[in-house]
Amino acid sequence: MPYALVKQQLEVRVSARVVELFHTGTRVASPVRSRLKGRHRTVAAHMPTAHRPYVAWPPQRLSRWAADSGAATAQLVATIRASRPHPQQGFRSC
Repeated sequence: MPYALVKQQLEVRVSARVVELFHTGTRVASPVRSRLKGRHRTVAAHMPTAHRPYVAWPPQRLSRWAADSGAATAQLVATIRASRPHPQQGFRSC
């Protein structure tokens, strides 16, 4: 959903293929659902501008940075990444 609507009440309509989000009766998003159970998709336009550059980062970028910092940092980053269902969800924690 668009980040500007976080903590706002939305109406959600879900079909087998699409999720539609409505705010005060106006459709604000209609992303296609992921075909993989338990997975999600991120629409860059729905993210805050400051977060968009991180979408292009490969998860290995953090691992390389952590390894350069030291073994303990590398282990911490590996643990954080392994605990998240989607790699980018751990970027901020790392």
